[in-house]
Amino acid sequence: MVGCSLAIILWGGCSSRVDIDEQVTAKPNRSDPLNQAQLAISRQQWDEADKLLRQSLLLEPENQSVQRMLASVAANRRDWDLATDLMSTLVQGNVDASLEDRNRLAAMYMSAGRPFESMRVQKQTIEQFPDAIQKRSDLTGLATVMGTEEVAIEQLRWLARHNLGEEEGLAVLAQPSQVQPDVALCEKALSVCPEDQRAQFGIAKVDAMNSRWAEVAQRLRAVLERHPDFVPAYALYGRAVIELDDSNQIHEWRQNRPDGAQSSPLFWLTTGIMLQEQGQNEAAAKAFLEAATRHDGNDSQTLTYLIGVLRRIDRIEAAKQVEARNELLARLHDTVKTLHERETRSQSAAMAVARVMVDLGRW
Repeated sequence: MVGCSLAIILWGGCSSRVDIDEQVTAKPNRSDPLNQAQLAISRQQWDEADKLLRQSLLLEPENQSVQRMLASVAANRRDWDLATDLMSTLVQGNVDASLEDRNRLAAMYMSAGRPFESMRVQKQTIEQFPDAIQKRSDLTGLATVMGTEEVAIEQLRWLARHNLGEEEGLAVLAQPSQVQPDVALCEKALSVCPEDQRAQFGIAKVDAMNSRWAEVAQRLRAVLERHPDFVPAYALYGRAVIELDDSNQIHEWRQNRPDGAQSSPLFWLTTGIMLQEQGQNEAAAKAFLEAATRHDGNDSQTLTYLIGVLRRIDRIEAAKQVEARNELLARLHDTVKTLHERETRSQSAAMAVARVMVDLGRW
């Protein structure tokens, strides 16, 4: 998947050592703790370096270079809380923080098993450095494997508009709700940092694709206990309890809506399904339309629900218009599949994809 190299490298058996390239001008005195710390680092004596750098920081608490070194030493000691706390101090709320510092913090969060914190930092990095192409690609891949394809789509569209898109990204754009998260990477994150349960969301999405709604509800209930404001989990949990027809949990779900839920297409899709189950077809149509609009009309699953409810309320012409768009999405899926099935990427197959994308108004 496009840009997922960050996740693979940091979770895929790479060297355990975190390089320390920070250069600090130390005093000539060899007994100075900073001189001794640099010597300990050169010998990979991490515990000794940690002790000496803490001493140096007491002497110069505002020395950012020492903070960076201590963060990198902490990473080598696998003290991820200290490593990320120190780098966060340098990055968060600092519009002048360098791209290198931001990348280092994002990478540390990944190694710490906290991919959603890494995504947060990467989003902030892109806001400050909009031309950081590799960072957009990294965020696309990470968001996709974690199941938050809405984040990936935003980046894919930017890359495409700037003629920087890759063919693999077309699969995400073609049918975003059908892109499967990487369960193994989600499980890896949970094993490294069980305190952060948000990676359960990607696994729950795969369960939902296979209609294992009891498993979805169980997983996401645990997520929401730890992270009640995590909108993707909230929206999908609602879908699960509706499918399970659990009236008590549906009521609780409606009462505990977090801030930002109404910006989520999945929230509106779930709301539409709930209203449809209650026979409120007019209201369901509005909810499905809101979900479709927030997907820019590019999610086949949402459009299918919208078509059905429009027909039930005798909005036949509107249903036909939505059906026409859904047929274009099906064509896009088929052309992307053809493009990827061929051993060599043919120009005609690529052009077929481009024509459908133009018809859909994707760019």
